[in-house]
Amino acid sequence: MNRFLKQAVFPGMLILLFLSLSCDKTVDLNNPFDPIVALYPPQNFHMISATETSIILTWVRSNMELNEEQKKMTSIVIEKSTDGTNYLVVDSLDVFASCDTIVKVFIADQTYYFRAYTKVGLKKSSGSDIVQYKISPYAPSHFQVVTANDTLRKLSWTDNSSSEMAFRIEREFGTDGTYDLLAEIPANTTIFRDTTVILTDVTYYYRICAEFSEGLQSPYDSLEICISFPSPSIVLNGGTDPKFVSLQWSSNFLYPVGSAIERSDDSLLFFAIGTAGPGVSAFSDSTINYTRTYYYRIRNFSSHNISPYSEVFKAYYDTTINYWY
Repeated sequence: MNRFLKQAVFPGMLILLFLSLSCDKTVDLNNPFDPIVALYPPQNFHMISATETSIILTWVRSNMELNEEQKKMTSIVIEKSTDGTNYLVVDSLDVFASCDTIVKVFIADQTYYFRAYTKVGLKKSSGSDIVQYKISPYAPSHFQVVTANDTLRKLSWTDNSSSEMAFRIEREFGTDGTYDLLAEIPANTTIFRDTTVILTDVTYYYRICAEFSEGLQSPYDSLEICISFPSPSIVLNGGTDPKFVSLQWSSNFLYPVGSAIERSDDSLLFFAIGTAGPGVSAFSDSTINYTRTYYYRIRNFSSHNISPYSEVFKAYYDTTINYWY
């Protein structure tokens, strides 16, 4: 009888035990050993855009069956690494989030790795796909000449970076390809004035790059400048007064230079009769005799350079009509 009782009672106890275990109970989300629904990482994790100071990441939220209590404890965690192995948490967002902007100054030429996972309480999913981002140094652009003469070159450029330490400006003349450091300009600067004296009719090459921390620098942007000293173009102003020869000319320069005026009685031997200051392009010669023919020539000059002469201009007074030609 005892044998039959044991056989009847034991299956019943198993049924009761199974029913007890299968009853609905509250899941302890903070207990890593407590059973819970399967967790999935964010899907289609990728980068939308990036600059040297921020990166925008987006993803599709995994379709997990979570109750209201679980949703409150669920988050999307973003991690960053610089070696692809060791990750640190950089942000944690609501479970319904699908986009995140990470604001950080990224070092040029350094590769960054990003990944995401879903976390509920102490439990977390596996990692998402890895997003790699390597920022190239942002070079200045539109490097150009604003003003150019033999004692001043005003250069400008567009600053495309927000984390440079300085700008490096170098200059070369000739064709040997050797650049010398001209100046290091503070960050966020877009103008430089080169006031060193240069030779005219020689091509000078300038280049600029942005310097970053850890000795990194951007590619160069380059330009070339050749400051020439062209001859002036002289004309006679005419007039009826026999006491004056009025000369006018164009310096043919983009910036003001001085002019030296010379005169000859035979078109062979010339001597100086005066100068005109920068920006002046007219001269009246009163040391003449209207019955004679004169020859004039002019050349431009600056503090350090001088141009070739203009063409020789002949002036004589026509007494039949009382006019200078």
